[in-house]
Amino acid sequence: GGEVVAKAKLTKRDVTAEFAHLPLVSHPYGARLLKRLVQAQPFFAGELCSELSGSLKQWAFQGGGWLVLALLECESTSATVVSELSADVAAISSSDALGCRSLADALAKVQASVSVTGKEEQKSTKVAKKRKAPK
Repeated sequence: GGEVVAKAKLTKRDVTAEFAHLPLVSHPYGARLLKRLVQAQPFFAGELCSELSGSLKQWAFQGGGWLVLALLECESTSATVVSELSADVAAISSSDALGCRSLADALAKVQASVSVTGKEEQKSTKVAKKRKAPK
């Protein structure tokens, strides 16, 4: 009985030591923790996004795809994520890293809706100009 408990504790310590040197996002629960904080606290999302700005693609490829997706889905950080990753949708989509395919799908949907919204705004601006144009 005691040997099994000692072995279990040793194994737990070994696992903890194995992940101690890795960034939080690479830890099995680290990315989930950060993702949940982003979803629950928009202020945290903004702070984290400003810290990760410029390296979102790397984070996605290193196991933080779900975290970057949560930042994309957060209203306060969505524009930052789209502007940083819009050129990399194909690379993200082809990655095997956790969450990358879902992230790429969501990015493509956001880009499509922005494109449609932009076209609608252009049309409404043209219509408004035509109405205001003197005859």
